[in-house]
Amino acid sequence: GISRKRITTLTSEDLQIFVSKLGGKFSPKTVRNVYGLLSAALTMYQPNVTYRITLPAKEVKRPTSPEDDDVRMIYAAAYPTLRVCIGLAMCGLRRGEICALRYEDIADGKAHVHADMVKDRYGHWLYKDRVKTPDGDRYVKLPPFVLDDIGEGEGYVAGIQPDTLSRQFIKYRD
Repeated sequence: GISRKRITTLTSEDLQIFVSKLGGKFSPKTVRNVYGLLSAALTMYQPNVTYRITLPAKEVKRPTSPEDDDVRMIYAAAYPTLRVCIGLAMCGLRRGEICALRYEDIADGKAHVHADMVKDRYGHWLYKDRVKTPDGDRYVKLPPFVLDDIGEGEGYVAGIQPDTLSRQFIKYRD
């Protein structure tokens, strides 16, 4: 392997063999990262030498969406607060918007999304009565099943902080 050769004697073929062997054990991203580090070291000690190698193609990850039946099952099995949050997320609300939504923001089958939960510089969650952009202030139609789960009340609909929501969803997902 290349570890037994002097830098001055390394060839493009030596490096290509090294990269190809890595490709059999690691992901394309890892191989690219390893070669990037090696290449930087080689350039430092051999600035006038150019190596020509082919790196593995990047992996294209295509996210998949669950089927309708899976969504119904996931939604139905969640405990009430998490089910409300999942329903609001399905309607396009972000995590901070879900946690900032108050019962008084819901009327006529719509949620007025105008607030967010954000962390201050000390890491404490604060209610912020405006969203980042004017487009963020919007009305979102809620389907009847989400409205039924929300019900009526006072204060915050979810009653949890964004980090708690994330942890609970991940635990539920797993």
